[in-house]
Amino acid sequence: MNPLPLCAAWLLAAAVLVAVPDAAAAAPGAASAALAAPRAVHSAAELAALEQALRAQPQEAAAALHAAATLAAPGSPLQLELLLAEALFRTSLHEEATVQQLAQRTEVLAKPLAKAVALTMHAEWQLRHGSLGRAERLLS
Repeated sequence: MNPLPLCAAWLLAAAVLVAVPDAAAAAPGAASAALAAPRAVHSAAELAALEQALRAQPQEAAAALHAAATLAAPGSPLQLELLLAEALFRTSLHEEATVQQLAQRTEVLAKPLAKAVALTMHAEWQLRHGSLGRAERLLS
């Protein structure tokens, strides 16, 4: 099976959402600062820094991203990216029910990008824990 269509779909999804620049290495203590209290994320750079700071703590990263998505403007590209990032961490934690809930929450936003983000969530779950063929069909 050729994984090229799946890679192209990922590139398209990444290009459609807010571009996230490479984050500089997190400063010591950044992870503990990120966990201190739920906070809003206002830019792609802040999202990248949060993900970088909590990369080794997926449970905490998912919780912080969930809180930030709740505070973001409903249906905004930034909220969609926060929801997708949370779903990716939840996928790595094998939390299928939560990933499915996030996909459903995203679908009901009725924004043009919401459906694509929700399908990406479903496809990522299938890619990591299910069938590559099913993941390709979801993204085609």
